[in-house]
Amino acid sequence: MEYKTGIGYPIEKFIEFGNEVFGDEVLPGGFECLLPKLKKDTDLPKHFRVIEEEGELKAMLLSLPLTLKVYDQMLSIRYIGLVAVHESSRGRGYMTSLMEQAIKEMKEEKTMLSILGGQRQRYEYFGYEPAGLEFHCVVNKANLKHNMLSKPMDSGITVDLLRKDSAEAKQAYSLFTSIPIRALRREDSFYEILQSWRCIPYVIYKDGAFKGYLSISIEGNTGRIRELYRKDDSVSITDICFLCMESCKVEKLEFALPLPEIKKDKELQNLCETYEITCNHSFCVFDFEAVIKAYLPFLSQTNKVLEGEAKFYIEDELYTISVSEVCQEVRRESVHKDTKLKNVPSYTYNEAVKLLFSPLSSLQRDENTEELRKWFPLPLYLSILDAC
Repeated sequence: MEYKTGIGYPIEKFIEFGNEVFGDEVLPGGFECLLPKLKKDTDLPKHFRVIEEEGELKAMLLSLPLTLKVYDQMLSIRYIGLVAVHESSRGRGYMTSLMEQAIKEMKEEKTMLSILGGQRQRYEYFGYEPAGLEFHCVVNKANLKHNMLSKPMDSGITVDLLRKDSAEAKQAYSLFTSIPIRALRREDSFYEILQSWRCIPYVIYKDGAFKGYLSISIEGNTGRIRELYRKDDSVSITDICFLCMESCKVEKLEFALPLPEIKKDKELQNLCETYEITCNHSFCVFDFEAVIKAYLPFLSQTNKVLEGEAKFYIEDELYTISVSEVCQEVRRESVHKDTKLKNVPSYTYNEAVKLLFSPLSSLQRDENTEELRKWFPLPLYLSILDAC
């Protein structure tokens, strides 16, 4: 058994191996259809970690470097995906070895945050905890019937397929880059990213002018909107839903969107049939200080800031958070376990992730965390379109 990077392998080899291992899970079309962005990035092989037996690929893992822009802060992150072990080599600890190597490398590279999807208990061993905040909701035709005053076409609103290399594609990319919380994307791979997970990108017009875009996947009579951004409120969510159902010939729409976008959009909250706030992905936090500091401005961007100061321990580190109208500060200092203050709450790593970033936050609090109730959980989020 030999552990090495994927340098020297063509990206097509990884796609072929993934199709073989995952089989029916990625049909029809395999990873070429699920993740067309993979073929766009020629640097991807160096981010794969592989295990060979006698020169043959037997296991792989993609540790994809991404940058998460959160207001004016940049977080270095890694998305772990395409974890695959050949059927003939399972039970030999290859996945564990790949994950341990990936964790070691991320720590050495000062990665702040790592994200993945997958079976919970399998990845909890490596420090990943379900967290983040994502708004899920369903809109059906009955909802539209009771909320629409007129057909959107009568107001000049239309949707059409977004074409690659079109003027609208450039406008969509420009709109995306104006979003305050997002993963950085290259313009030359933006269209392929919008096609991830068998999505179809659409452009939204009003009187022929560009007003936004969306990316939707279709399964049976359901359309799943994975990303939706508008330039302004001149085009309503209700009208967009009606046009999507008409264009895609579906009976209902399911939305999975970031909480900051939903928080300022009351229309979708009031339109949908059912809704829930759920976990976004599984997260491994290497730098709590950097992640908290990046997301704290969310408080002043979306609410009247509740000022205060709070202290708490995560393992053997003391965190002090100070929040005011003009600034939000996070300070971290290492302490010896014997010097911990008795009246300051202390959390394990997993408890801290749940408290600070999870929908389960309210269940982790006690009488010593009154100040934290005002600020947490913070809305960690990565679009599924950026995942692999």
